[in-house]
Amino acid sequence: MDLKKAYEMMELSKGATFKELEDKFFILIKRQNTNTAENDEQAEKDHNLLNEAYEIVKKDILGEEETTESKRPIKDKIDHIIYHYKFHIIGGIFLILILGSFVSTLINSQVDKAKQIPPSITVVMLGNYIGDDTSLLEENLASLFPEWEYIKLEFLSNPDQENKQTQQGYGNVIKNQVILANAKPDILIVDQKHFDSYVSNGSFLPLEDHISDQKIGQLAEDQLRYSPTEDDPKEKLYGIEITDNAIFNDVDISGEKIVVIRRGAEEKDNAITFIDKVIE
Repeated sequence: MDLKKAYEMMELSKGATFKELEDKFFILIKRQNTNTAENDEQAEKDHNLLNEAYEIVKKDILGEEETTESKRPIKDKIDHIIYHYKFHIIGGIFLILILGSFVSTLINSQVDKAKQIPPSITVVMLGNYIGDDTSLLEENLASLFPEWEYIKLEFLSNPDQENKQTQQGYGNVIKNQVILANAKPDILIVDQKHFDSYVSNGSFLPLEDHISDQKIGQLAEDQLRYSPTEDDPKEKLYGIEITDNAIFNDVDISGEKIVVIRRGAEEKDNAITFIDKVIE
């Protein structure tokens, strides 16, 4: 097939661009497919002739436009890709949106599930602590207690006496007291000032009645926090200092940490298990 015949078959004139050739080729192929009967031998010959004409014109155009085509602006190339593959692109975007929606729904369902599951234990950190990233502490606790599906952890930073004199400091105290009342923690982890402040009014459970003498005897004397209360002048063990405990490995929260059980804890048995395992 000569060049002139090829241009005629492609319904193009000399000087057509490669984009015009591709557009016309798709049109002609579609036209042939529409008019072709199954097992039509002539149709197969027409397809072969069309392909031959396309290749001849293509070589002619690229021979003339090789340089300019390679330097075609990126915008034209992108427009060309979008034109011919628009349905593929739209389908891909649609698929991404569906997957994104699915992942988002899955995450939200897990969050909702966690909110609906009653916590196995509620732990509140309360004190003049520096730092508030509890993510590593949550991971450490989850590793230590894999049998518990949900450990609720709250962090409340209460300013010291000097900072309480400021309006912001006093506001934080009131806010944290409200949160503490609503959280109803089973376990409290407090600093020394807050331990002294709460222990006197009988807020904590004495630990001797629930932790074995053997385990208490294995602890250093300076870890044990004994105190009388307003209703009981006898000193009892109400807190255990766990600042250097493994549950705080790599946790960026500085300050002394004393673990206690809140009197009236809803998950009292789990609170006892918590202290038992933490001090092992």
